Amino acid sequence: MDESTLLPPADADARPIVTDHRTALTIRGIQADTAAQSVMITEYRSRLAPKTRRRHEVDLQGFSDFLTTVGVVIPVDDQEVSVLAHDPAAWHGITAGLISAFRTWMLTEGYAIGTINIRLATVRTYARLAHLAGVIPADTYSRIRALSGYRRRKLSNDIVCLYLSFGWHKPIEHVLV
Repeated sequence: MDESTLLPPADADARPIVTDHRTALTIRGIQADTAAQSVMITEYRSRLAPKTRRRHEVDLQGFSDFLTTVGVVIPVDDQEVSVLAHDPAAWHGITAGLISAFRTWMLTEGYAIGTINIRLATVRTYARLAHLAGVIPADTYSRIRALSGYRRRKLSNDIVCLYLSFGWHKPIEHVLV
């Protein structure tokens, strides 16, 4: 966070002093919140390992690719990284329905369950940061947070026999739940 916005300006003598501490605290609180919100994602990414940061960029590019298929073009910066990776305001309008559709799209595109779950977790993480930055409303974020990935479950022998009786010869040792 850039604390310089909280420091008194050089011409502090020229400004009237707020005598009511509650008003001054409210003003400083708003300034601190605004400063923190604008760098929320940047601060988060600065704490990540370089390989994790790169994986997030790839995950968010995958989300951007999906959004392009539904008619929403997300811009990239000069390093070809989606703005979703560093600008909380870019998340304005993202909903649980879009993220759920992204999850389904990845499944139909043939992504591995592990990849789907990791990308979904990344998108939910950045949605949380956008929520904390005041971009995504609480009700929308609560629906996003409720989205879960897929898990594998062993099939019973009866189900395996049923699949085989219908001529399914793909690997069927696991099924999506």
